[in-house]
Amino acid sequence: MKIELIDSNLSERDKKVIIELASEHAADLDVHVFNKKSKIFPYMKAREELRTSEYMNRIGTVGYRGANLIVCRNPDGDIVGYLLYVCGVNNPKIKSIISTVVVKKYRKQGILSSMLTALFELSNAISLTCKISNIPLYEKFGFKVSKQWETMVGMSTDISLSDSIMTVDEDFLANHHYVKSAWQSLSPTNPKKVTKWYNEMVKDSQKEIKDVTTFFANNYA
Repeated sequence: MKIELIDSNLSERDKKVIIELASEHAADLDVHVFNKKSKIFPYMKAREELRTSEYMNRIGTVGYRGANLIVCRNPDGDIVGYLLYVCGVNNPKIKSIISTVVVKKYRKQGILSSMLTALFELSNAISLTCKISNIPLYEKFGFKVSKQWETMVGMSTDISLSDSIMTVDEDFLANHHYVKSAWQSLSPTNPKKVTKWYNEMVKDSQKEIKDVTTFFANNYA
């Protein structure tokens, strides 16, 4: 396996692979609560495709407006894992992980560990958000729980160091024609159904927010 840092010259093939990986794992990456069997999944998948594509377009841009990748390639040169991150607005040594995915059949082979190690070498501090279930995984790498982010948990390698980052605007995603088209295609003849499915997702997300709040109250009060 080969670990590679990419801050420019991302090929269209690699870009497509990463966008597909992110979109297929949209339920793991998004702050909303849903799964692949959810009626709303194609819409949320389209959102993640667009979000990741926008970050891919930033690769090669210097500074906090840019985005960077660490990838793992198998012996055939195929990407089997990626870690997408950005730099802090005021301190480029503070990194924030946007998303990271390892292809299922390549998991438990130290790929995430290798990508994180590469990022540690570039950073004074690293932050991320994850589901409660992933806290033990990141604690192994020295991350500590810092705060609640709606349905997710914020973690950092150094809670005393923080910075703002430039993310992809949520309104941009919601109003983009690609995402709107995905919404309309869910049920072209019965838009009320789509609204119902979306509201169910919102309800599930609100329940998860309460569960995460309780988790913090019980463990980090």
